[in-house]
Amino acid sequence: MKTKTSIYGTLVDHDYFTGQPFGSSKPQNVRGMDRLSTEIQNVREEKGKDAVLLLDNGDAAQGS
Repeated sequence: MKTKTSIYGTLVDHDYFTGQPFGSSKPQNVRGMDRLSTEIQNVREEKGKDAVLLLDNGDAAQGS
C-alpha cells in the first residue's frame, strides 16, 4: 500500500523563488508529481499492478 498527501500543487521539481530544483541543496527535498508518477510506476512494476493499492488523501490543487 502506498499513500500520498499534501502535494500542495507541486507539479514539477522547481522552486520559482530560487529558480533551482527543490532538491538542489537538499536531495531529500526533491518533489513534484512527475517524480511521484515514476515512483508509483516503479512499485507497480516491482510488486505487480494488481498487488499495489494507492490511496490519495487530497491537497493536490492547493498551493501553486
